[in-house]
Amino acid sequence: MGKENSGNYLVYVILMVVAIFLVYFLMQFSVNHSTESLVLSEPEKTVIKYSCEKSGDSKVTCKWSGCYGDSVVVLQKGDLIYSWMLDTSSGKHDFDILDSGNYRVVFVCGNQTRIMESIYIENELT
Repeated sequence: MGKENSGNYLVYVILMVVAIFLVYFLMQFSVNHSTESLVLSEPEKTVIKYSCEKSGDSKVTCKWSGCYGDSVVVLQKGDLIYSWMLDTSSGKHDFDILDSGNYRVVFVCGNQTRIMESIYIENELT
């Protein structure tokens, strides 16, 4: 009887080891599968839209949407620089009472930089 019990015990241990490996394998598969699903379900990147237009004689109005992260819009005329930090993902800002001249517009949205053609302001006050 001692040999029969030890044979049953050995089969029992082998079955337990196989069961542990099977559970471990299934756990690893489900973790890898979950990670793959997470990667596949990432949201699509938002399209950045922006515009700046002359408004009146001495104002430029800039609008944006889809701008996340550290973002700023800059109007530059020579050494003169006007800037506005974009604290929302979409919105608008008016640059008022600008001196006459050509202004270059630069949008920085996260890690993307967009440079627009210049806007000419003819201000009767300057």
